[in-house]
Amino acid sequence: MTISVDIAAPIERVWKAVTDEKEIPRWFAPVARVKPGLGGSIFLSWGPGMEGEAPIVAWAAPHRFAWREETTTVEFVLESASATTRLSVTQSGNPSPSNIHAWQTFFAMLKYGLETYPNEPAVNVARLRQLDLPREQALLLAPAFPGTTVAAPAPGYCCQTVDGVDHSLLAYFIESGGGAVTISIEWILYGPARAYAAQAADRLDHFLNSSFATDSR
Repeated sequence: MTISVDIAAPIERVWKAVTDEKEIPRWFAPVARVKPGLGGSIFLSWGPGMEGEAPIVAWAAPHRFAWREETTTVEFVLESASATTRLSVTQSGNPSPSNIHAWQTFFAMLKYGLETYPNEPAVNVARLRQLDLPREQALLLAPAFPGTTVAAPAPGYCCQTVDGVDHSLLAYFIESGGGAVTISIEWILYGPARAYAAQAADRLDHFLNSSFATDSR
């Protein structure tokens, strides 16, 4: 499985977004720790039950970066072309459609952030919840904040702007695996919108508690 995206940003900037632990939360895992270089490691966390550390098995700045998990290898390749950078991720093995849709959403988040707010600091307000209900039912309760869709590659995978909260991007992922359905929401606040972090957290908590009050655990 290979997913690619063309980003209007220098290759060095895209490389930093992919490999720097302070940049990764702008588009990917809310918590990241990176020991850079071949033989180093990367730790990614969306919350309890969705976190882990993996060895870095390729590091050739600014063109190639990879880590190896138990059953798969995740490899990023960056290619510079004029004023854009093509970023590709290849996941070995037999990734499920959910893996493909998740990567498409993450890449849309990365592209939006680098092209719209390339030099603004950001904070990732994230929530993760496991649900005791079928995914089909969870999809009916997906977040419905007014705004403009940036990408929605499949039901349960979306990133969008939010009306009334400029300089921000909200993404959600409703996935099934390991006998559970999980909803993960990431609200990226850029620059001045970082002052909205506490309100964003309250809004996400209210949504989760009101939508999944009887089915969550």
